[in-house]
Amino acid sequence: MRREVIELIVKKESQTLIDDKIALIEAEESIYERLEKIFPGHFGQLIFSAYQPFLNEHLREDGKEAYKKFVNYLDSLPSFNLSKEEQDYIEEVSSAFDMKVLKEVNASKIEAIENAEKWLTENKNIIAQYQDYKNSDNYKNSPMKTIQDKLQTFMLDNKYYEIAIPLIRKFSKSYNQYYKKTLITNEQYLKARDL
Repeated sequence: MRREVIELIVKKESQTLIDDKIALIEAEESIYERLEKIFPGHFGQLIFSAYQPFLNEHLREDGKEAYKKFVNYLDSLPSFNLSKEEQDYIEEVSSAFDMKVLKEVNASKIEAIENAEKWLTENKNIIAQYQDYKNSDNYKNSPMKTIQDKLQTFMLDNKYYEIAIPLIRKFSKSYNQYYKKTLITNEQYLKARDL
């Protein structure tokens, strides 16, 4: 279909016909595919991999305005700069994560939210180990911690949570449902942690 569009441009067909063909291509693309094309590279990887399961749906008519605002917001962000070492680290870590592994990780995350009490009970030891690791010097001095801190600061400084998250919730129904469940799960996790 993209080749057809290029041929239409070369043949100097009407702009309306070209626009119609482009609209057909976009209608078939998932939100994730659209965003991946617009924002390739490290920033795209860091942001969109977390939302990937919720961006596989097609963009609905009622979500187009929010999607457009989201893209404009991302376009307006200053560059997210990583050192060469940090970029290399992300390349190394992400090269081990193919789409199958990413889907498994995201599926586990969704499962944990869907049945939080059960997941928290079944994974109590793993959660404790994870908390120990996050408090360890090994983690605190790792490139991952440095990158996560930089990204967190970048998102806070640019009001990502106040601007981007509400927009994603508007153009992705599945993310909106997930988001609501995460609020409930977070409360359950905090209660379980305090016990």
